[in-house]
Amino acid sequence: MFLYRLRVYQHNSSCRTLYELNDIWCECLPNDSGRYCEKQSVEIPDEVCMHGKGNQNGKFFTPVQGTMYAMRLVHISGVVGCSSGTSRKWGFRNSEIFTIITDENNQNRNAFPYKIPGFTSDSPELILTFNTPLMVATGQEYRLWFSEDLRDQHEDNNVGPSCIKGHPSSNSGPFKENFMKRVQIQDDEEAKSQGDGERRNKKFREQALCELSSSQESSSTQYVKEIL
Repeated sequence: MFLYRLRVYQHNSSCRTLYELNDIWCECLPNDSGRYCEKQSVEIPDEVCMHGKGNQNGKFFTPVQGTMYAMRLVHISGVVGCSSGTSRKWGFRNSEIFTIITDENNQNRNAFPYKIPGFTSDSPELILTFNTPLMVATGQEYRLWFSEDLRDQHEDNNVGPSCIKGHPSSNSGPFKENFMKRVQIQDDEEAKSQGDGERRNKKFREQALCELSSSQESSSTQYVKEIL
């Protein structure tokens, strides 16, 4: 499982200016993401399992303090649902998710199955986002539930457990490849918004390639201040 939290500019993110002074591109370290590497994914090391009945939730604890705006749940083993024939990783109806996250007081007890565009109850992973980011403390408890077990309804014939765990992921590939992707994105944006996009894009590309060449010759890491 991954908890994603916002992070203020820190020294271990490599950011460099491009073309405009207020345009910054950052090459993020593994498990960092966002335009300015301001988002960090933190792995919860232990496997967490939710059962189909008996108030058997999977407990996990936030390893860091921060602002949590999403959770990535990666399935490891097992299924959960109303019977062995229809049970799946996250529930038993193909288009609905029965996986619920609560705090230590089991808030959200009335939560019902829901849908997430692009995911099903048998997807290998889920990305749960929050409308309002959560401020969490180190060691704060959260619980993973199968919704019928949480609500104590229709659970007599339920089976389980379904277990999840997070795996490290990298948001940055080879420097040059990512750099050129960023250049192409900038080219596309400027071509749409500027009447003289052809001239500006050519200048932008030349400066970007120049910066790339200079950065590869230097062993020091450059850090820049975000200017809005």
